[in-house]
Amino acid sequence: MSKNNNSTVVNVTDSAGGVHEDVDQLAGRELETTTYRGDGGPVETSSVTSYWVSEASAMRARTGLSPLTANKMAPIQTWTCQAVTTTGATTWRYNQSNKAYDTSVGSPTFGLLTHAYDHTVPANPAYDRCTTTSYAPANATKNIIGLISQVETVSVACGGFTQGSPASEPGSVNTLTAPAAVNRPAQVVSQLRTYYDDPTFATAFPQTTAPTAGNVTMVRKASDYISGAYVYQTTDRAEFDSYGRATAFYDANGNKTTTTYTDNTVGLTTGISTTNAEGHTSSATVTPMRNLTTVATDANMVSTHRHEPLPAVGESRRAGARCFLVTARPRWWGRGARWDPVAASAGPRLSPENPRLPLTTSDKRRPVFERVCAAQR
Repeated sequence: MSKNNNSTVVNVTDSAGGVHEDVDQLAGRELETTTYRGDGGPVETSSVTSYWVSEASAMRARTGLSPLTANKMAPIQTWTCQAVTTTGATTWRYNQSNKAYDTSVGSPTFGLLTHAYDHTVPANPAYDRCTTTSYAPANATKNIIGLISQVETVSVACGGFTQGSPASEPGSVNTLTAPAAVNRPAQVVSQLRTYYDDPTFATAFPQTTAPTAGNVTMVRKASDYISGAYVYQTTDRAEFDSYGRATAFYDANGNKTTTTYTDNTVGLTTGISTTNAEGHTSSATVTPMRNLTTVATDANMVSTHRHEPLPAVGESRRAGARCFLVTARPRWWGRGARWDPVAASAGPRLSPENPRLPLTTSDKRRPVFERVCAAQR
């Protein structure tokens, strides 16, 4: 390892000639990956990943050893070459993704991504993409940090970029900035804002109050850019209960879907019911210990039951197999039969000779029930 107990620098050279310092914090990290076209065939793709290692955010001295440090590390560049064989002779297509992070140890967003620049090598403005990410205020008391509040992607090169030589080696580290100039809306790919823990759905941005639970209550997407400002469309809204469970969702048209929960005496969920904007309700009964669905009922009152019956006489079943009792949509014995909920509620009639098949019956009102056993995964 580089500078391991002394000042000697150890480098690793990739297949494109790029030089990367082999620092201790990067042990086990992937540097280069190569894919071949078949066993013993030519190279199909190759990618080289370079990393940033922050200065120490904490340190502990050790007798006879170098200090033990805590560092952030993250990929800052991924260089990729792709073989192109459509013209017969092999040529190469080169792409690169560069990233920059908050490097200030004292910052609440220390180590979080701030800018990403995707481009060709050499850079062609037609393929440039620069993404800028910002974050909601940090709640240090509850340790709610790093929630993304806004992401904007534009078809312009990020500022502060320097191409390495060779290209597989970073030309600079954590120097990316927002583009110097963007022609909005023509060069805007997307712009998205995320709001947290606000049941009033206020649209003021940025939010000045730090999140208290980290629940996403609203998402707004830029739909236009007029008079120097974005025009937004609200695409999603949500409401949550005190446990952080979603109780209502609103789509972009304001249609509301509500979810209610049934809890037992110790506060564990035993049932979930969901009603959409059309008033159609589906529900599920769950086991409180493992949150496994035992009964699921759709909007047409068709129920699927999951249970663990004892094997029927003459039935062999592998250990660990699970059985499901399924009621299907109207599939009847005989023609012209109609749904009769009273008769259907009487339950399945299974053949004792073959428990997997329904009992042949002259009762035309009964739907077909089937018990299916499958090995538990």
